[in-house]
Amino acid sequence: PTISPGLALAIVDEEQRFGVDQRETLARCAAHTIYMSATPIPRTLALGRSISNMSLEGEPKTGAVSTSPVLLGTLDVSVIESKPESARTVQTSIVDADRVEEVIGGVSRQISKGGKVFWILPLIGESEFASKNAKGGQSSSSDDSDELVSRTTNVIERHASLCRVLGDDRVGMIHGRMTMREREMQLNAFAKPTSGLDVMVVSLL
Repeated sequence: PTISPGLALAIVDEEQRFGVDQRETLARCAAHTIYMSATPIPRTLALGRSISNMSLEGEPKTGAVSTSPVLLGTLDVSVIESKPESARTVQTSIVDADRVEEVIGGVSRQISKGGKVFWILPLIGESEFASKNAKGGQSSSSDDSDELVSRTTNVIERHASLCRVLGDDRVGMIHGRMTMREREMQLNAFAKPTSGLDVMVVSLL
């Protein structure tokens, strides 16, 4: 990582995504370091164990905040059990691929209220679906169900279909084949409330 001189605090979010050397480089260069993760790695838990956050069985207590000297390692552990009061309620729905038109209707209603929508898909183009099928020993000349899955899971076709419904100027697209500059331009436009770009179709980058 690039380190700024005189770094006072380094915050490492999703710390399980960083290597040991990367984390230690940050820790050496910063006066204070905070590691954050919903799935802490065993090494971090071992470095942060103390009397106050261990149960009688030797497991970390839920909600405990370390206040006593650390017996093993150099970290204090805090557990955040509740969401901030300002956190929004998230509603999750599972919809079959053949009901995608209902999802598009929901997207249209959301942006009509001034909202913004991310539509995240696993594939960039249809060719990737055929390639994955071929590697798995399946026929790429497939039946209607395969065609439906391909049509609803790739960014390029979903972007085109949403443009037909909502208009070209309201739907953007970001995927791994685009340059960094192209991606940044799309994100900057999406972030502006007055840009008119309300839906962003994105691949897993």
